[in-house]
Amino acid sequence: ANGVISWNVANIYGLLGNKTEDPDFLKIIIRHDIICLQETGCEVSLKGYKSYSNIRKTGRGGGVTTLVKNSILQYCSAVDSNLTKDHSMNMAIVKFTNPETQTNTFVVNSYI
Repeated sequence: ANGVISWNVANIYGLLGNKTEDPDFLKIIIRHDIICLQETGCEVSLKGYKSYSNIRKTGRGGGVTTLVKNSILQYCSAVDSNLTKDHSMNMAIVKFTNPETQTNTFVVNSYI
């Protein structure tokens, strides 16, 4: 596994354009198997990854997306993470089960 990265993107389609089309941004994040993005403002997709998102329904800002590389997807599953009805607290939780040891690791991506 190539680890986890967490990044507050402050709006994936911000003033500097779509970060998922920025080669410098992509060069950093795609080295990782699991990518946790906060303040996305919307669901985010990236080729080669499965997206798990929890987007704020009211107010400004917020939203999280956890991207899991397709090559480890068989070892991962989403965990229900809707803690508030209005999604004012955003969480995306993914459980990774190590295929060799059968131990579980929970990756919690949150934004309050």
